[in-house]
Amino acid sequence: MVKRIIWSDKAVSVFNSILEFYYQRNGTKAYCFAITKEIKETINLFKKFPGIGRKTAITNVRVLIKGDMKIFYQITQNEIIILMIWDCRQDPAAFPF
Repeated sequence: MVKRIIWSDKAVSVFNSILEFYYQRNGTKAYCFAITKEIKETINLFKKFPGIGRKTAITNVRVLIKGDMKIFYQITQNEIIILMIWDCRQDPAAFPF
């Protein structure tokens, strides 16, 4: 069983950028809170079901699609590392992987 979930610096940075975009666009934090809650609830499922996401071409990296977001994560023996949160409505040319 996975003991903890860790967010990479890149995942934190990109997710914060997504939240900032929606805050600036909507003029309120309500949507940001909703996105954050949904992502955190989904990531907490990884503790119980680490293999829930789809395998990618990168060894030990999986992706789970939740709404308009893709959560890329890596499974290790004791941790799940959140590598990237990606809003699929963004320009794919900007994808940092």
